Amino acid sequence: MNRDEEFYNGDNNGDNNGEENVYYENAECAYDVNAEGYYEDGQNGYSAEEQNIYYDENGNPYYAAQEENVTDAGAYETIPDESAADGDVTVSKKKKEKKKRTKKEIIKDVIVFAVLIIIAFFAAVLVNIYVIRKSNVVGDSMWPTYYHGDSVAISRLPVMFGDLEFGDVIVFDSTLQERTLAVDFSETLKDNVLTQSFYSDEELYDMKHRFYIKRVIGVAGDTISVENGILYLNGEVLENTGFEVIEPTNYYSAYEGSTWVVEEDHVFVLGDNRGNSKDSREIGCVPVECVLGKVVFE
Repeated sequence: MNRDEEFYNGDNNGDNNGEENVYYENAECAYDVNAEGYYEDGQNGYSAEEQNIYYDENGNPYYAAQEENVTDAGAYETIPDESAADGDVTVSKKKKEKKKRTKKEIIKDVIVFAVLIIIAFFAAVLVNIYVIRKSNVVGDSMWPTYYHGDSVAISRLPVMFGDLEFGDVIVFDSTLQERTLAVDFSETLKDNVLTQSFYSDEELYDMKHRFYIKRVIGVAGDTISVENGILYLNGEVLENTGFEVIEPTNYYSAYEGSTWVVEEDHVFVLGDNRGNSKDSREIGCVPVECVLGKVVFE
């Protein structure tokens, strides 16, 4: 297409009424309505045959990198002109400007980060309360199974799903007071090395010695009794239990004639070291709601 033949320039534009295609030209742009091509000495010169190639005011080509509506020649570097001699035009890529973050965006990111930290913290607390937590053995009431200072992992899930049975080892709150989520949450913080500093030594000591670790001997509906210095479970002598216990001679004589009937949602517990254990023989049956968890790992 010959530019001199196809365009007529008046004050601001020109048209070719004799052709099927109408052209317009002003100081900055010439346009073929059928998209056959742009031809311009100014900033917006465009050739349909050379997609995304523009020509600056000096006639040098540059490209828009797929941004066809961008007309600022200064935003792009020049590319080789096939008609120019080698080395006349420098080749380079588009300069990318990094978007500056606004103050509002920074504040938003900080808030999102803080919310994620809080969610993660509460999730960790709930996992500690209900799924798995560490518990330290205090005293020798479970000797020879566990010794003072041993650590065990307990879970409340078996307790919640009513899975406690004879022989299970559990950790429970010896005060037998009602347990709430607030109490559990507070104790989790006391047991965490990152938050222990917020509590007094007395509070930490009280919590550590309030939790007992014992073995389940009776569940709901069972009857435990002592006759002639012998311990009975549902009328049968409690022996060959599958775990080792320490029973001093005639130790049960102190409880001669005693009978315990385990109510619903309660368990009867004893220490494996019968002669050195404060358990259901003294504090009675333990409400299941006071059980912090069943030992699942040693």
